[in-house]
Amino acid sequence: MWLHQRTGAPLINVHCEPLAGGRYRVVFHPRIEFPGGASLQEMAQACWDQFEPVVRKNPAPWLWMYKHFRYRPLASNLAAYPFYANISEDFERRLDESARKLPPMTSKVKLPMVTPA
Repeated sequence: MWLHQRTGAPLINVHCEPLAGGRYRVVFHPRIEFPGGASLQEMAQACWDQFEPVVRKNPAPWLWMYKHFRYRPLASNLAAYPFYANISEDFERRLDESARKLPPMTSKVKLPMVTPA
């Protein structure tokens, strides 16, 4: 996307689909057009919007059993995150902002009292 902004080079999503026998099919998606002045976030979202149906159609090749966290919360169990997960003030700020947007937690379910036999 940075190269697109600097040079006007087209942005074309490409992905590989696994085939039998260890072979792959290379799939080129249509060129993505952006309005002038599109932000990197808008361009990234457009790329994802084009690619998301591919993942939804066949998620198995894209499901990684691996933690992809670059950042971890301050109050986290260090052992639960990979060695490269760092603390970030920006990440903490975003966590706080997200938490403030959530509705208060209330329980409307009444659980029956269980008495030991």
